[in-house]
Amino acid sequence: MIELLVVIVIIGILATVTMVALNSSRANARDAKRVSDLKQIVNSVELYYADHSAYPVYATAGIALKSADGVKTYMAKVPADPSTNLSYAYGAGSNFTLRAILEKGTSELPAGSIIITNKSGVKLPDNTDARLVDDALNFGGALVGHWALDGNTGTRDLTGNSTTGVIAGGVATSTGRYGEALGGYNFSSANGTVTIADNSYLDMGTGDFSVVASFKTGSTLGGAIFNKGTQGAILNNYWYHCRINVGSSISCYIADGTTTYWGNVSIGGVAINTYYQLVMSLNRSTGRRTLFLNTTPSSQGTDTPNSVNISNSSPLVFGWEANASYFTGSLYEVRLYNRALVQSEVNLLWSATKP
Repeated sequence: MIELLVVIVIIGILATVTMVALNSSRANARDAKRVSDLKQIVNSVELYYADHSAYPVYATAGIALKSADGVKTYMAKVPADPSTNLSYAYGAGSNFTLRAILEKGTSELPAGSIIITNKSGVKLPDNTDARLVDDALNFGGALVGHWALDGNTGTRDLTGNSTTGVIAGGVATSTGRYGEALGGYNFSSANGTVTIADNSYLDMGTGDFSVVASFKTGSTLGGAIFNKGTQGAILNNYWYHCRINVGSSISCYIADGTTTYWGNVSIGGVAINTYYQLVMSLNRSTGRRTLFLNTTPSSQGTDTPNSVNISNSSPLVFGWEANASYFTGSLYEVRLYNRALVQSEVNLLWSATKP
């Protein structure tokens, strides 16, 4: 009997080791395909440039890359990421920019978020006229702000709509969600913030909008993840913000300067040292503000009437607001959409970006 148990244990260990090795092998194969895909796309858009003295506006997965008149084909079918089956993020001005995420890395490229431009050695922040558009996650042009917050893109808005964020206090680059070096920003409890200057794309007025934040909590809970509004001590001053409470819940506020409409809604509880995707989605026609933690929706509050105007001249701040103090943890990505996202879109965001 003892011998049989020993054999069963050994078989279990061998099966586990085999599965880990198999998963690692599959990840390596996907990364090899990604690198091959990037090379093919680069070659194709450069051939396009040679003929037209301009780069193609789009490089969408599953669609042929052709000249504007449709006469010449540069790529029969633009490849998709092997895990998500989505387009690689691409943008073009007088230069082009291409982005992919490698799981393990290869001998040529490290793991994590990889940026390729047509200027050798130049990172995306220097390529100021090129916007990096994640076609599959753009949701019909609704994406109006996208801060990838990694070592390549820094605090630049990849949509090109906002100026580069200004870092202050206890903020430093850190390991990313995929384990890559310089893949995110760590916010200490000291006084760390990233501030984005106000502009019309950040002001949602009386319209629908959604904010998506990818983050990892620290060893203690608390602090604002993002805040857009007057930096005062009165709740009625805030336009929109989300914060982690000490008790592990998340509160998201909407305010017009006179009345605070808010929802401290339990969405499954937040634990320390854990990765999350938070989505705040506001639908004006229903008055519903829904919070999603990863893909799980909260109960939907109906306390936000159409008349609430949340526009103001304050900056968008990552990591702080007056009442919730400073966020402690790592922030990997923030996206701003000018309409309410629905469950299927939240699911797609999660599957495309989760570690």
